[in-house]
Amino acid sequence: MKFEIYSADSFRLRVPVRRGGVPMPLTGASVEASASNGVRNVQATIDMSFADDGVIGVILGKGALSAGIWQLDVRVTVGPETQTVRSVLIDVTQSA
Repeated sequence: MKFEIYSADSFRLRVPVRRGGVPMPLTGASVEASASNGVRNVQATIDMSFADDGVIGVILGKGALSAGIWQLDVRVTVGPETQTVRSVLIDVTQSA
């Protein structure tokens, strides 16, 4: 999956987490998300408002990503198990 934004934009993504096709409650889970362009790594803010429904919110603030191609990875840890639950490309164009 690939998204296109401008460098002055913010970016929000809702990530559903399912196990066996059923939403997985994430209350108490540890979630981390970061975007990398091979030179810089930017940590995202995590919104757990819908964790009971198995949905994670991932937020990169206004202007957080410079122009170029970025890979955003979202990882969830429940107990001893860590899984990358979403990996997407973000194509960032320089804002005017």
